Amino acid sequence: MIRSLRSRLPFLILIVAMTAFGVYFSLFTILRYQKLYAHYFDLGIMHQTVFNTYKALQTGDMSRVLEMTDPHTTLDQVKRMSVHNDMFLALLSPAFFIHSGPETLLVIQAIGVALGAFCVSDYSDRF
Repeated sequence: MIRSLRSRLPFLILIVAMTAFGVYFSLFTILRYQKLYAHYFDLGIMHQTVFNTYKALQTGDMSRVLEMTDPHTTLDQVKRMSVHNDMFLALLSPAFFIHSGPETLLVIQAIGVALGAFCVSDYSDRF
């Protein structure tokens, strides 16, 4: 029993550390956003793009996929790919069915970074 636990202890510590990191930075970034320390280019453009894609999925209007307001010239709607090609943002839009706010993007970001610890650990080659 102790030998089995001892052999799994590094893996358990990794899981606990990844969980603690994900929870802490999810809460930290959400509180930072709520205290108005997030800026337009930091979060607003990504949120608008994902939200418009979410609305496209919800309503069936596929012309809104990856659409945002042009931040440089006019207030016209443009495709996000005309500014920067972020096709991954379209994959995040189904998460907005759970909660359709920028907090969703912040939690996904914290979880993604936390999962990176598993990818660089010795345990990633076992799966």
